[in-house]
Amino acid sequence: MLLKTIEKLKAEDHILISSYAPEEAKFYYERNPKLMFEAFIKTEQAMRGYEATGVPWKNILAYLSQPKGKALVDALHARQVMCIVYTTPAFEKINDEQERLRAYPQLIWDGADILLSDHIFEVEFTLRPLRPAKSAKQRFFKTVHSLQFKDAPPGSSRK
Repeated sequence: MLLKTIEKLKAEDHILISSYAPEEAKFYYERNPKLMFEAFIKTEQAMRGYEATGVPWKNILAYLSQPKGKALVDALHARQVMCIVYTTPAFEKINDEQERLRAYPQLIWDGADILLSDHIFEVEFTLRPLRPAKSAKQRFFKTVHSLQFKDAPPGSSRK
């Protein structure tokens, strides 16, 4: 059902399918090799499991949640895989705003390529200076030039 809907809407270029197990990615990839997957790769064993499926790494973004060290990130980067890190569980506990703002760039410096966060204004503001002038992934970098923190939604920590 999911695959038929994606194909009917010609949405392959706009969809990222969450794959909790290597077999799921393989199932969909064998039916449509245009699909991209957010693969839950939290261990080297999981990485090897995805590698064994035959799904090309160019079709995979790795969701690491909270990486335990740099070895897995480095191994994925060696395969040209972008790594997603979820910030909310750890960063919600940082009450000092300045400390939290310093922590986001550190994740990028430690190898995260994409941050998944509940604090989008805070993350965008903090990471904007790190954005490269030119990138092969430029089409994914969107800036809302008129966005000011005074426009932040109620409850946002950035005003």
